[in-house]
Amino acid sequence: MYKDDILNLIKQLPFEINTEIQMTGSPPSTAYSEFLTNKEQGDWAEKIVFKAINEYSRDYFAVQY
Repeated sequence: MYKDDILNLIKQLPFEINTEIQMTGSPPSTAYSEFLTNKEQGDWAEKIVFKAINEYSRDYFAVQY
C-alpha cells in the first residue's frame, strides 16, 4: 500500500519527520472536478512536507516556488 511505501521512504531520510503532524483544517472533502480535488490535495500535502522539513531538519530548508 502507498502509505507503507511512504513510511519506508521517510525512514531512509537523513533527518527526522514527525508523521503525526496535524495541520489546521482538513484535506478537501468536496470539489466540483477531479482537477480541483487533485490540486487541493496536492497543496495540502505540500504544506505538510514543507512544514516537516523546516521544523525538523537541520541540514535542509524547504522553500516555496
